[in-house]
Amino acid sequence: MAVLFAAMIASYSVAAHAASTEAALGIGLLGIAVSVAIAVDPSDDLSNIPPTLALFVLLPGAFGFAWARRSRDVDDLAARVSAAEDALAEERQGKQRRPVAAMPLTERQHDVVLLVARGFSNKEIAAALHLSENTVKGYVSDILTLHDLRDRTQLVIRAYDTGLVAPPEPRA
Repeated sequence: MAVLFAAMIASYSVAAHAASTEAALGIGLLGIAVSVAIAVDPSDDLSNIPPTLALFVLLPGAFGFAWARRSRDVDDLAARVSAAEDALAEERQGKQRRPVAAMPLTERQHDVVLLVARGFSNKEIAAALHLSENTVKGYVSDILTLHDLRDRTQLVIRAYDTGLVAPPEPRA
């Protein structure tokens, strides 16, 4: 796939890249100060572009994206992103997501996971649960190992996915 994702160190103006836009079939210029450029050949297979990057491809007006022409893959990608947006909207409205295997935990492990999901450090968890910091580290390590998780971030994601932790209510 000849899709180029390049992080630009310096900021450039849209005008400075006019020649690049003509040279490539399409180039994404994200705002006046360019932080990311995406060059896409319309013949590329775009089905494997991550949804986050797809937003840059599909939001021309918002990000100043210039296309020489749109391919059918881009339209397919737009349909996939639209479906993902619908799924997110349903979730935000409280509709049930597809079930994820529950996390079997002891009561103490459950308490630790809840505090990790709220962003507490090991030291803060130790103070809140009246444990030593080393004990909390042991709990976190055991939970990660038991559920085959790489880090605290994956632990928090799993806690939300299983319904163990509910997202906070949006602020008005």
